[in-house]
Order: sequence, then structure tokens, then C-alpha cells
Amino acid sequence: ANDNAATPRTPKVLVLGGTGLVGSRVVELLQSQGIATVATSRDGRSGTVALDFTMADHLSKTVADLAQDCTAVISCVGAIGTPNDQVINQGTGVAALAAKEVGVQQFVYITVAPEVKEFAKDIAFL
Repeated sequence: ANDNAATPRTPKVLVLGGTGLVGSRVVELLQSQGIATVATSRDGRSGTVALDFTMADHLSKTVADLAQDCTAVISCVGAIGTPNDQVINQGTGVAALAAKEVGVQQFVYITVAPEVKEFAKDIAFL
């Protein structure tokens, strides 16, 4: 046996926006696979950690603290048609940098771009 081989870490995923339409489903799927999750929401509802992406001065530190022992971060945060769209949507970049700084190797971004809302307005979805 190779005693120098790194011991695999137990999967734990930070899900940013874990109570939204997409994020709640991501959390559900991860948990159904036995993967530990920490989820955030704007106001801390449903047992999540409160993380407001409009508070940019706290975003980086909070994400770094939450991601410290995570194997991955999934951002499901996105805003369309609000006065804070730009700040909120740029927050995922800030979050990715913070996660990288604490050693997270995997970062996934799942959201709907503002353009999708406009271009898909006449398309029927399943």
C-alpha cells in the first residue's frame, strides 16, 4: 500500500442560493446521494446560512469561511430584472475567488442569464 497517497476527502458541497428554484433542487439531489451540504439564502430561511450578495464587503469572507472544508461550491445565485442585478451576478465571481483561496478545487455556476429571459419569452418549456 502506498502510505503517501492522499486520503480522499468526504464530499461536502456549499450551495450558494440553496433555496431558489434551481438551488433547492441541487441541494435535494446532493443530499439524496448522501453528500453533505451547506446552503445559503439571502435571508437564512429553511435552515440555510444568510448570505446577501448585495453586501459585497462581506461576501468574500463569508464564502471563504463557509467553503473552508468543502470539496466543491455550486453557485445557483442569479438575478434578472432587479435594481441589483449587476452586483448580485458579479458576486458569483467574488465567491469563486474566495473558494479558490481556501483550496476548493471545484466550482460550478448554474443560473439563467438575463438574456435567456428575453430570448426565451415565446418558447414553451417542458
